[in-house]
Amino acid sequence: MAGSARRRTRMPVPQDTGILVREVAPGVHMVTDGLYQALFAVTDAGVVVVDAPPSIGPRLSQAIAAATDKPVIALIYTHSHIDHIGAADQYGPEVQRIASVPTRDKLARLADPRRPVPTRVVGPGSTGMRFGATEVQLDLAGAFHEPGNLIVLFPREKVLMMVDIVYPGWVPFTNLGMAEDVQGFIDAHDVLLGYDFSVFVGGHLSRPGTREDVETAKTYVTDLVAAAREAQGKVDFMGVAGEIGFANRWLLVKTWMDRVADACTVSMLGKWEGKLGGASVSTPGHCWIMQEHLNINGLPATSAPEPKPVS
Repeated sequence: MAGSARRRTRMPVPQDTGILVREVAPGVHMVTDGLYQALFAVTDAGVVVVDAPPSIGPRLSQAIAAATDKPVIALIYTHSHIDHIGAADQYGPEVQRIASVPTRDKLARLADPRRPVPTRVVGPGSTGMRFGATEVQLDLAGAFHEPGNLIVLFPREKVLMMVDIVYPGWVPFTNLGMAEDVQGFIDAHDVLLGYDFSVFVGGHLSRPGTREDVETAKTYVTDLVAAAREAQGKVDFMGVAGEIGFANRWLLVKTWMDRVADACTVSMLGKWEGKLGGASVSTPGHCWIMQEHLNINGLPATSAPEPKPVS
């Protein structure tokens, strides 16, 4: 089986362990419980881990121990959210914890013992790190999901990880993955496609992705923007006002928004139902968020910046 087809294969999560470990590139392993994903790379200097979801918990350390006797030397936080790093406390103070400055600052405020404050931070742009012979590139290129979210690239292995943007084979989780910056969420797809990668790890579900998965996700979001704009033009606000009246202004506005989202959903499902998992479940929420984003933000005048690789 070709490498790309192998990465797209949905392998079952073993029932006895509750996790699936896949070597997605030489020395780079993805760990999943079917809903969340973490990554670890076995380097000459030790093991570098990316994220520690609480749903996987200590089984992450068990998976690493089954793959190598080398110690964990670094843990990279892709962002601050507890569902992705809420089991970071399984690693002791001897493990270097790496995150962006915004993530460090947020975790310092939260003071959550499950998410220890990073001991090393990276700022805007690209930061190259080397662990033995393994290079890791950490990019802080925008608030695509939340301020401080990192893009993690293993350049030689061509493994790219960014969490809560692309869900290979599926539409995003509800309301565009709960993105704090909707335009950033949209822009992130072009930024990701600016990298040279073969394997994509999105932080969720059971399989790694490919470049084609990211391109498909971009097409879905592009269609979503277009469908929301078209629906806004089709649903007549004054026509809705004729039914609802003006006595309760919030009811009027919400009714119009709901009908725009409904029209957007019909259009989107006509194209995407049966092509991506969860389309009928999550697309209504995506349409509501997108039409509201267009209501208050419109469309950007310029595109997102291109990523700058480490020299």
